[in-house]
Amino acid sequence: MESELASAVDFSRYSDWGAVMIDVVDEIRSRANSDPDAVCRAVGMRYDESNKRFFCFNCQTDGKEHRHGDFSTVNGWTCHKCGWKGDSFKLVTDVKGIEFPAAVDFLGEVYGVPKTNGKNGGDKIRFSGITLEEFAKAKMLPVDFLKAEGVDQFKFKDGKPYVRFPYRNPAGLECAGRLRINLAGDEKFRWKKGSKPTLYGLHRMDKAYTAGYAVIVEGESDALTCWFHEIPAVGLPGAGNWKESRDADHCKDILKIFVCIEPDTGGEAVKKWLATSAIRARAHLIQFGKEGDVSGLYLSDPKNFTRNFQAAMDAAEPFTPPTLEFKTTDNLKGKVFAEPNWVIPGIIPEGLTLFAGKPKLGKSWFCLAQCVATSCGGKALDSIEVDKGGALYLALEDPERRMQSRLNWLMAPEEPWPSGLAYETVEDTARWQMDNGGIERMEEAINQLGLRILIVDTFKKIRPRKFGGGPDYDRDYEDLIPLQELAHRTGCAIVVVHHTRKMQAEDIIDEISGSSGMSGAADTILVLTRARSEADGILHVTGRDVEEAQLALRKDDHQRWILLGDAKDVERTRIRSEILETIETHGSMSPKQVAEFTDKNRSTIRTLMAKMADAGDLLSAQGVYSIPSVDR
Repeated sequence: MESELASAVDFSRYSDWGAVMIDVVDEIRSRANSDPDAVCRAVGMRYDESNKRFFCFNCQTDGKEHRHGDFSTVNGWTCHKCGWKGDSFKLVTDVKGIEFPAAVDFLGEVYGVPKTNGKNGGDKIRFSGITLEEFAKAKMLPVDFLKAEGVDQFKFKDGKPYVRFPYRNPAGLECAGRLRINLAGDEKFRWKKGSKPTLYGLHRMDKAYTAGYAVIVEGESDALTCWFHEIPAVGLPGAGNWKESRDADHCKDILKIFVCIEPDTGGEAVKKWLATSAIRARAHLIQFGKEGDVSGLYLSDPKNFTRNFQAAMDAAEPFTPPTLEFKTTDNLKGKVFAEPNWVIPGIIPEGLTLFAGKPKLGKSWFCLAQCVATSCGGKALDSIEVDKGGALYLALEDPERRMQSRLNWLMAPEEPWPSGLAYETVEDTARWQMDNGGIERMEEAINQLGLRILIVDTFKKIRPRKFGGGPDYDRDYEDLIPLQELAHRTGCAIVVVHHTRKMQAEDIIDEISGSSGMSGAADTILVLTRARSEADGILHVTGRDVEEAQLALRKDDHQRWILLGDAKDVERTRIRSEILETIETHGSMSPKQVAEFTDKNRSTIRTLMAKMADAGDLLSAQGVYSIPSVDR
């Protein structure tokens, strides 16, 4: 049965894309039937490790209610909660929001099928066909033997022949068919539509149980060669196409398993899955040299194949999984690490910084000013020296007119505008969205512009689209992690602007909108707080490579945030001034009276007035405080 989507497409609509080669669509579908997990991972579907299933992209149902299906062109994927159905093409068009031709290109990249385009060139998947006699001759296997194993010759609609290998389950029922379309070259196989690939030769496993051992080979030709010589074998439908949940149980009662390792990337792929498989303790490796594989060993010396293969089994060594390497503390003490690379010393180091605050609080003014300071190599917050470097400000909530207006406010009339400060505005949002290649463009920008700082204002504007539900922590963390990885990979400081909740919390980090996954993914966290009518604000700083701090800030007449110092010290100085002013105006007073006049905490006032008396700023007599005389 044809794919519902692919068969319904009006290819003439896509004149700019060119003629879609139907054989390419069929080849992609065939490979997707063979390896459905690949497209799920490529489109970013979440994976449920415990149930070995993917979450539905549409409703995020977990693996208990959703399955990616017995992947066939009849059923494809089916979500049994929300009812979404479709094949690989529909999955890509729905998840990525693209049309069919773009989905063909995307899946072609995933499965290694070359793009074909009737107008713009590209090679069509070519095959000259292959007869059963040609295959038998090439592999030196009798035609009658092949037919007895169900291997036979068929023809495509254009008359070209192909050889079909039936894949059977242990009961002998056919569950898949693999088509040999070329004798040589890169494009030799296709899967029959509706196939559910498994190990080749499961119907012969009784012979392995009797013999007490089995041989795992790669492909049908090697398996058939073994069978012809009465060697119990099963074939992998591709070196890396071992699926533990599907295949391991078939070998659980076999005491010794010989695994053939070919001297190529396929052999390495076999070792990779074998390292985590339940059969690894019983596995013995048959290493091939110049012969390449079982068929090559047979063709090089047909008369002595049985003896040579027995020698190879005798020489097989038990599989030893790669030893995991761990870092230990033996050398850690003496290691010397470079200090964090600071963009704004004490506030913004390299890595991912999450900068949060209530809307319209002045976060954007803060961000633009730090980009100006970095691009000019001046002073951040009017007091912190910063090194000059590239800066990119993604002001994705602002039009270009507002950018100009804000820079006019920030820069004094006599100051030159920053040279080379790169920016993007709301009109450019689409190309920075994370599910539209945004991460890749950011990396290009970092490398091209030599960025020391990249500010995203706001995260909401680039965040991947949400499909359905799912744990908030997982989504928040996974959405931010690509930015953190980019920052670590490039050494750039990436600042992501976000919002805080309406309700205050005891811990300032808990005020960040979203789950704790947001703060968990960030290296540094900045939270800006202030009363809306006040010019003063407090910048809360915490993170992995920064010392916790609460910094007092004030906005000047140019809308620039100015650093006043440690918030506690600044507040203490301000309260001291209020105490002195109150006593100077009203005369000698007790701490209780001062607290009532200033509307401050009585205990705080009492402690501070005592310290002021010790410092000589106040005179104390029987619990009453006064201002010292000038001539004293």
